[in-house]
Amino acid sequence: MSFASLTQADLPALNEHLATRSYIGGFVASADDRVAYSHCSGLDVCPDAFPHVARWLRHIASFTRAEREKFPGEPTVCKCTEKTCEKAKTKAASEAVDLFGSDSESEDEETKAEQARLRAAAEAKQGAKKKKQDMSMIVLHVKPIDDESDLVAVMKSIPTDIVFDGLRWGEAELQDICFGLKMIAIACTVVDDVCSIDDVCEAIVERYESAVQSCDIHSFNKLG
Repeated sequence: MSFASLTQADLPALNEHLATRSYIGGFVASADDRVAYSHCSGLDVCPDAFPHVARWLRHIASFTRAEREKFPGEPTVCKCTEKTCEKAKTKAASEAVDLFGSDSESEDEETKAEQARLRAAAEAKQGAKKKKQDMSMIVLHVKPIDDESDLVAVMKSIPTDIVFDGLRWGEAELQDICFGLKMIAIACTVVDDVCSIDDVCEAIVERYESAVQSCDIHSFNKLG
């Protein structure tokens, strides 16, 4: 997916995009992450509404600016001109302010009191909701027994063969290891209190024992 711009209005699409990806481009950080991070840093990213974007922002923020500058590749996101992007950001900021009415000095006390009441009611309603289940995004590395292992078949069948409550499979790809060997990198999200990722790894090794040597956790990120 290509993001011509990244404003408040683009957050739902970005959140969906990152639901099955560690980075904008998939499993590896790139220049797209650096550019997208600079555009998203000033946005209002609510962890409850956009958990995947919030997780991604925290992760990219863990890199220093110098490290982000070294992310490989040429950026493909946010190709709009600086002037266009500034207009989009200004418009998004104006729309965000308008959600609760004008902030002008002419706003009377009665209107402010009504806004405060509505905010309090919304917060109380949200607090009364059942606590959302904690979730994690994980990338697994599935390594073969030898160079004759049919990893393509394994990769295609994992989402249908390995099924657990609270488990959702994401994107998968083959990555080089060494000496011509490849491994499977596959993303998934799990509900922490429902699904054990150790059980998932064990199930993969047992199910594909003739082709798979091991299944290990490559990255583990809490959502929300």
